[in-house]
Amino acid sequence: MKVQSKIFGIVCFVFLVAAVATWVATITLVQSKYVAIEANNTKQDTSRGVDALNNEVNQLAQKTPDWSSWDDTYKFIKDRNNAYIISNVQSASLQNLKINFVLFYDDNQRLVFSAGINTENGENIPLPQELSKAFAPNSSLLAKTKDEEHSGLINTSAYPLIISSSPILRSDESGPVRGTLVFARYLKQENVAKLGELTHLNLKFDPAIDASGAKTPEADNTSDDSARIQTTGNQLISGYQVINDIYGKPLLVAHVEAPRSIFQQAQHTLFFYMLVILGVFLSTILIVMYTVGRIMQQGRLINTEQSSKKEIEKQVIERTLEITEEKARLSSAIDGLNVGLLMTFNDRDNISYNPALINILGLRDTALSSRKVGASVTLAQIQQKLQQIKKHNLNEAIATCQKDGKPFEIKEATYGNHILSIFGAPVIAKLDKIIGTVVLIEEITEQKVMERSKDEFFSIASHELRTPLTAIKGNSSMIMDYYKEILKDDTLKEMVADVHESSVRLIDIVNDFLDISRLEQGKVSYDYEAVNLQEVIEKVAYEMKEEMANRHLQITVEKLTLDTLPKVWADKNRLKQVVYNLVGNATKFTEKGGITIRAEANDKFVKIFVEDTGHGMSSESQQLLFHKFQQAGDSLITRDTTRGTGLGLYISKMIVENMGGNIALEKSEEGVGSTFSFSIPVATTKIKEKPKKKVVKTKTDSTTGMSEKKK
Repeated sequence: MKVQSKIFGIVCFVFLVAAVATWVATITLVQSKYVAIEANNTKQDTSRGVDALNNEVNQLAQKTPDWSSWDDTYKFIKDRNNAYIISNVQSASLQNLKINFVLFYDDNQRLVFSAGINTENGENIPLPQELSKAFAPNSSLLAKTKDEEHSGLINTSAYPLIISSSPILRSDESGPVRGTLVFARYLKQENVAKLGELTHLNLKFDPAIDASGAKTPEADNTSDDSARIQTTGNQLISGYQVINDIYGKPLLVAHVEAPRSIFQQAQHTLFFYMLVILGVFLSTILIVMYTVGRIMQQGRLINTEQSSKKEIEKQVIERTLEITEEKARLSSAIDGLNVGLLMTFNDRDNISYNPALINILGLRDTALSSRKVGASVTLAQIQQKLQQIKKHNLNEAIATCQKDGKPFEIKEATYGNHILSIFGAPVIAKLDKIIGTVVLIEEITEQKVMERSKDEFFSIASHELRTPLTAIKGNSSMIMDYYKEILKDDTLKEMVADVHESSVRLIDIVNDFLDISRLEQGKVSYDYEAVNLQEVIEKVAYEMKEEMANRHLQITVEKLTLDTLPKVWADKNRLKQVVYNLVGNATKFTEKGGITIRAEANDKFVKIFVEDTGHGMSSESQQLLFHKFQQAGDSLITRDTTRGTGLGLYISKMIVENMGGNIALEKSEEGVGSTFSFSIPVATTKIKEKPKKKVVKTKTDSTTGMSEKKK
C-alpha cells in the first residue's frame, strides 16, 4: 500500500500542476483573443456610426449644386426677382429637401435672402447667429471660384448644424461666380436615432468641447481617425471617436455602446473547458491507479510463476505493440481524411467516426463541442443530424445497405446551408458476413457555388455584350446599305464589311452563351405540340440552300423516308434549332460533296440522320464531342476556320434530352465523313395528354447561391 500511495500522490501532483498550467495558458491565450476581437468589432461599429453621419453631410452636399448651378438662381442673384422666391423657396420646398435653412449671398458677399423653417410643422424659425457668423464677409466658406464647395458641421446653441455651400453658376456650370448658396440642417436627437436604427447601433453624438472650451471626458485621448475603446466591467463596451467641424476642430464624439457578449461567451467557454479538463484529468488518474493496481497484482502472480514469466511478458509486449501500432495507423488514416467517415455495426451500440464528420454535421456547435472525438457522440445524436438532410432519408439508406449489402450514392444532398456528396457501402467480414456500414460524407458546397457563379457570369456577360454588338451590327449594315456612294474606297468598304461580319459572328457566339446558360440553369420553356418533322427538315434545307451553294455543296433530303414519318411530340422551334446545329456543323467541316438528311421511325421514336462527306474524325477527337467548348479537331487553330465555339453539339444534346430524346455520333471515318443522329418521341395519344408547356423553374439558396429544381 505504501508504494501504491506514493504513486497516487505523485500522479495527483503531476496532473494538478499540468491542469493549472493548462488552465492559465488557456486563459492567457484564448481570453486575449476574444478581447481583441471584441475591441476590433466595437471600433468597426464606431467607424460605421461616423460614416453614417458623414453620409448625411454628403447627401446635403449633393443637393446644394442642384440649386446653385441653375439659370433661375443665377438670374435671381442679379435682379432679386421675388417670383423666384415665391415659386421655389417655400416651406413645402424646404420640407421636401429636408433642410432647415437656405441662404443666398451675392458676389459681394452680401446676404440677399434667407429663410428658416421647422421641417416637422413648416413654421418659420430664426437663423442661428453661429450660421450667420460662419458666412460673414471674407469667410472662407463663401465661394470665390466655381470649384469652391464646402460641407461639414458647425456648432450652434440649439443643435449641431450640417451645412453645405456651393458657388452660384449657370446651369451649364459656367461663370462667372455670382454668389454662394447655403443649405443647412439641424442634427437633432431624432436624426441621430434614425442613424442608429439604420446602422443597428446604440449610437449617440456627445459634445467634444464643454462650455468652458475644454475637451469633455469622452473626447479626451480620442482622435478622429481611430476609435478609443472603453469597457465597463464585464457587461458593456463602448467606442469613442472624435468628429471635427467644418474647420477641422473637434465638435462631436461618436459614442457606440454594446453588451460584451463576446467576452461573456469567452468566460462561459473557458469555464466549460475547465470542467472538461478536470474531468479528463480525474478520469486519467483513476485509470492510472487502476492500471497500477492491476500491474502490481499481476506482479504478485508473476512472482509465484517464475517459470512462465519471460514468455508471458514477451507475448504481452508483442501483442500490445501490434494492437497499438494497428490502432495508431487506423486512427491516423481515419482522422486525416478531409471527408466525414461514419462506421456503424450490427449491434447498433458501437460506432466509429472522424473529426471531419463532426465538423460537417455541426456537432461542434452543441454541448459536445469540447469533448474528445470518439468518446461521447452517440449513434442517436448522429442520426438526429442526418434526419436534417432534405429529400433523402439517409438513416433508411444506411439500414437498407446494412441489410441488403448494396452500396448507395447521393451525389447532391442539402444539409442546412451546405451541399453534401454521400457514398455508403457495406462492411463485409469473413464468409461474406455483413457486420456494418461505412459512409463517406463530403462537403461540396464551395464547388457547387463556383459552378453556379460561373454559369451566372456567362449569362450576365453575354447579356451585357449583346446590346453593343447589336448596335455595331445595325450601324455597319446601314452604312453598307445607305452610304455606298460615300464608301468609294475599296479598303474602307472592306473594313466596314469586316466589322459587320465580325459583329454577326460575335452575336451568334453570345446567343450560344445565353442558350447554354438558360439550359444549364433550367430556365428554358418548351412549348410541346405535334410537329410535322418533314416540314421542319425541308424548311431548314431550303434556308441553308443558298449558304451551301456558296460553298459548292449539295443538301439532299430523302423524301421517300420523310413522307412516311409520324408526327413527333416536341417544341417546334427547339427542334428546328437542333436540325440547324447539326446541318450547320456538317457544313463547316465539309469542303466537297454534300449533306444528306434521312429518317426512320418505330412505335415510340423518330430517328433523324445527318450525313456529310467532310473531314471525318479520329477516335481521339470523337471523345471531345458533346462537351462544352470542345470541337473534334486536332488543333485550336481550326476554330478560326470553322468559326465555332464548340457549343452547338452541347446545346443540341441538352435540348434533345430535355424533350425526351437522345443524340449521338453514329459513325465517323477520317477522309470519308460523319453521321450524326437524334431521336424524338412520337406524338402518341398518351404523351399528348401531358401538359403542352413545360417550364423548368429554379430556386436559389440564399446562403450557398446554388440552384435546385422546384417540383
